[in-house]
Parts: sequence; structure tokens; C-alpha cells
Amino acid sequence: MRLRYGLCLAFTVACGSATSSSNNPSPPPPPGPTPPPPPPSGSVAVKITNYSFSPDTTSISVGQSVRWTNNDGVSHSVTSDTGSTLNSGAIAGTGTDSYGNPTGGGNYTKAFFTKGTLLYHCSIHPTTMQGVVIVN
Repeated sequence: MRLRYGLCLAFTVACGSATSSSNNPSPPPPPGPTPPPPPPSGSVAVKITNYSFSPDTTSISVGQSVRWTNNDGVSHSVTSDTGSTLNSGAIAGTGTDSYGNPTGGGNYTKAFFTKGTLLYHCSIHPTTMQGVVIVN
């Protein structure tokens, strides 16, 4: 009888330790949703200087953006020749704040997701400031 009792006790201890979860790591959590792929790297810079867009023709890939920065002392705009794809409103020029400190010019950034050629101009100086964005 003692032998049976001893075997039952040993069996119970052995089974109890086999089902313990302290040695088994928990499964990893399921992965979250996959983030969308990043757009093609970087944006292309166009400077607005001396009443002109530089460069005046810009080629980019679908998904890239163009960033126009006004380095002139007066306001300019980036406005589509047709349609409303580009409509920056007035982009502030460089100047000084109320304390006489120089301030940087404003900027406008637009991402392009459709292939094509887009003609644009400055609505404030339309006869002298024109540009082109080519989206490949």
C-alpha cells in the first residue's frame, strides 16, 4: 500500500510539473496591420528667387512632392495654369520681424499622384513667372 501511495504521489508531482506554464513562453502577439509603403524618397526643391522659379522645369516620379520656397522679399504664388491642382495662395517673402530680425520666406509643398505635365505660374506676377512639373 505504501508503494502504491508513493507511486501515486510521484506521478501526481511529475504530471503537475509537466503542465506548469512557468517554463513555456507565451506566444508572440499577432502582427499589426502592415503600414503603407513610403513614397519615393524626398521632395524636389524649387526656389523662388529674383521673380523666377528655379528650376523652372521639374521632373519627379509619381508619389513625390515638390516644395517651393520663396526667397524673394515679396509674396509670390504657385498656381495651376488650368484647373486647381496647384493653389498656394500668397507665399510670404523674406523680410524682417517687428524687431528687425530677418525672417525666412514661406513655402508650399504639393505631392503628385498622377502622371502628366502641369503648367503653373505666379498669379501675382503671371507674365514673368512660369514653371512646369513633369510627373513620370
